[in-house]
Amino acid sequence: MKTIYIIEDDKKIREELSVFLAKNGYYCYSPCEFEHIIDEALNKNPDLILLDINLPSIDGYYVCREIRKKSDVPIIVVTSRNTEIDELMAMNLGADDFISKPYNTQILLAHISSVLKRTSRDTVSDKIDCGSFQINLSKSSIIYNDTEYELTKNELKILSCLYEKRGTIVSRDDLMTQLWNNDMFIDDNTLTVNINRLRKKLEDIGLDQVIETRRGRGVYGKMSSLEFLKEKLIYIISSFLSIVLTMLIIWALNPVRGIALSIFIGAMLIIGAIIPLISEYINKRNFYNNLINIFDSLDKKNLIADIISPPSFKEGIILYDILKGSNKAMLEEINKYKYLQEEYREYIELWVHEIKTPISSSKLIAQNNKNEVLDSISEELDKIEALVEQVLFYSRSNAVEKDYIIKKVNLKKLCFDVIKSNSRLFIQHNIRVETKGLDLDVFTDHKWMQFILAQILTNSVKYSNKPDAFIKIIGQKNENNIILIIEDNGIGIQESELPRIFDKGFTGTNGRKNERSTGMGLYLCKKLCNKLGHAIYASSKYGEGMKISIAFPKNSMVDIC
Repeated sequence: MKTIYIIEDDKKIREELSVFLAKNGYYCYSPCEFEHIIDEALNKNPDLILLDINLPSIDGYYVCREIRKKSDVPIIVVTSRNTEIDELMAMNLGADDFISKPYNTQILLAHISSVLKRTSRDTVSDKIDCGSFQINLSKSSIIYNDTEYELTKNELKILSCLYEKRGTIVSRDDLMTQLWNNDMFIDDNTLTVNINRLRKKLEDIGLDQVIETRRGRGVYGKMSSLEFLKEKLIYIISSFLSIVLTMLIIWALNPVRGIALSIFIGAMLIIGAIIPLISEYINKRNFYNNLINIFDSLDKKNLIADIISPPSFKEGIILYDILKGSNKAMLEEINKYKYLQEEYREYIELWVHEIKTPISSSKLIAQNNKNEVLDSISEELDKIEALVEQVLFYSRSNAVEKDYIIKKVNLKKLCFDVIKSNSRLFIQHNIRVETKGLDLDVFTDHKWMQFILAQILTNSVKYSNKPDAFIKIIGQKNENNIILIIEDNGIGIQESELPRIFDKGFTGTNGRKNERSTGMGLYLCKKLCNKLGHAIYASSKYGEGMKISIAFPKNSMVDIC
């Protein structure tokens, strides 16, 4: 009997769905608490998960992504969200299917049956021996030199597919089919990102020769003379028959002198047939092979229509016009989604500005009427304000280039402004702030940098656990750059989790113990630093503290992309 794990916050839907699936031969788990839902779902080891996105204490997309990192269990997203963007996000995060509420129960049953058949794990062996390393399918990992390294679901599928077809060239179409069954929800750039991540991961552990790239091979086969002649076979046969028939007629009309004349005319006709054939082959070969070479060398494949030159033959002109038209349609579609995204961002910004007013009023009332209860309320309002500010900066983070001014900024003033605005937070948690070497000028945007520093400092406060807690803010001047170091003596982070602290939504072991953790603060810091042309990196020793470093270039010329 197949087991289905139902993650649904609506009690009535959860119970009715459990009864319905049980009547149809499935065993169901339907938890009503979601605090530790990821670990619980993995521990139950179900055959399939039905996942609602709108959960009370945790984001459903985050649940989907975290489960997929550790398991290949089939996931069907069942949600009231019904936009194309929601479906796209769900599929790209590793879901196997997407169903919108309200749904027909029989259709849901058919989807469940189809997904279970397609993703059946009964016939899959647990490990694949690849010689120097092993692929662990059940744990989504590779084992090399007695050490196990985690892989995402997509990385696992890519590596498994490549090993299965080892010794042959695997086309990008084959890989996309392997990953997503069809390429409806994936483009070539997304595949490239997944392959590059896998390649980087393999290189880091010493398996840098496992994946070999062959450009211009596989799916993009170049035109050969033999293939061209095969396509022209009817033309060649009909031309040959016409020439032979003409020669026979000439010979029949003049049997004495007709043989020489028929041979001469036949030779002329053959030459007349061959020359345009050769010319057509050369034109088509040059155009199509050039098209393949350009396409293969492009990082952004969508630019192909803007780069290629129009051909000299009608067939190629039609293809050229189609590519141009397709590119135009794609740009129009992209612009439509850009508009929707911009509209959504504007709404978020408006909402943030509107909600700031009652927050400020509430804080003012609390400050003017001092007592223990209002002090607690004021503290919670500070937390709300910080989260609201985070939402605002997140909505703007994709358009930093429209809202930045790179200029000379004094680090000391910058840091002191942030310290001052968060002073109450440091006092409440009895944290000592030390500064050193900050009298330096850097090139950055004051507003965005303030937000970045505030996120790092509040993070340090959040994970302080010692009576003599401190935060050190240090400036270092080097030959090529200036480094700003924010160091604390908090709980730190485990070494295995350190490479992922800048990932979107990653909270780690510490974050799971802290209900206020969103996994967005450091992600935004990394994203904004990249936009501003700054490097950011972290080091930590678990139990001893965390160190975040930001490197500023010494010149004012930075790329904003």
